[in-house]
Amino acid sequence: MKLHVGLIGTGGWAQVHLSALQESPYVERVTLCGRNAARLVELAATSSKVVATVPELDQLCNDPSIEVIDIVLPHDLHAPTALAALAAGKHVICEKPAGLSLAQFDEVAAAAERAGRRWLVVMNQLYNPRFEALQARVADGLVGRPFLLVENAYSNHTRWYHDPQSWRTRLSRAGGGVLIDGGYHMVYKHLELLRPFGLPRWVQGDAAQLNLTSSGAELADRGEDFVQFVVGYDGPLRIGASHSWSMPATAGRPWEGFLAGSQGVLDISAGIDGPVVLRSNAGEEAIPLPPILSQPRPDSMRLCLADYLAAMAEDRPPRWGGVAAARATLAVVLAVYESARTGVRIPLTP
Repeated sequence: MKLHVGLIGTGGWAQVHLSALQESPYVERVTLCGRNAARLVELAATSSKVVATVPELDQLCNDPSIEVIDIVLPHDLHAPTALAALAAGKHVICEKPAGLSLAQFDEVAAAAERAGRRWLVVMNQLYNPRFEALQARVADGLVGRPFLLVENAYSNHTRWYHDPQSWRTRLSRAGGGVLIDGGYHMVYKHLELLRPFGLPRWVQGDAAQLNLTSSGAELADRGEDFVQFVVGYDGPLRIGASHSWSMPATAGRPWEGFLAGSQGVLDISAGIDGPVVLRSNAGEEAIPLPPILSQPRPDSMRLCLADYLAAMAEDRPPRWGGVAAARATLAVVLAVYESARTGVRIPLTP
């Protein structure tokens, strides 16, 4: 089956999506959609599969030859765009997060089920070969029974908070700050890594603006630049994580983490290539893993979209992700925000 895909969005990630559509043997034609006419011309010049450019979503929805609409828009437009596409009988690929509330998410999921169409939410870092290898080794008992997963990541993206043209950290557009954006990947990787070992049952978290102004005063309509949270499972298993976007410079160890289990502790912050280290009473063992892709986000995005497109063309589930995984991830993110607002532990519904 050859697909005609409508790609809506003209930002930087639209180029990554378009490259994946260009490379897919299942995609025959692409129509680009967006209101930035000059940018549409630039994107179209990079792909021989682009057959048309249009300014409005309705033109994608009303084209009977288009089977799939690929949504690469600001967060607040994901759910309404998906609903319109599904109502028009299109399959949908949507950037994360799929909605800004669980009610929005469930509305789109119900619409996809009624329409009998596929709705796949991008969870691209699950397709990184290094993560896939790690997940397989942990599921096979590398550390025994896991009981504690810790990850901390620190970076400098403060410029987004001070850019009046950026939607990425606006509460009204993005739904939050660091967690619902870059931290979203951290959450779904944690949940997938521990999926064989239990169900997440509650979340306790803190989210704050720590370094957005010199005085420490909060900025209106901005999301958090710091988040810290614990996810509790239905057994003796916890996730502890923190993430910051406003470091003034690169930290000495900008990313670190470990997975502790009944048979050892796996240091998962050993860099982007080479082995990771398993430590136990017997000593240390180097565990070989594939290197992280040279450009981990764009390259894993291409692998993710290649599988999503193949899944649609071949009428099969994707290798990773799926509606349940996307909902579970959004539930954790929103529970962290609710816990930060209320100061209490938030239960997760199975």
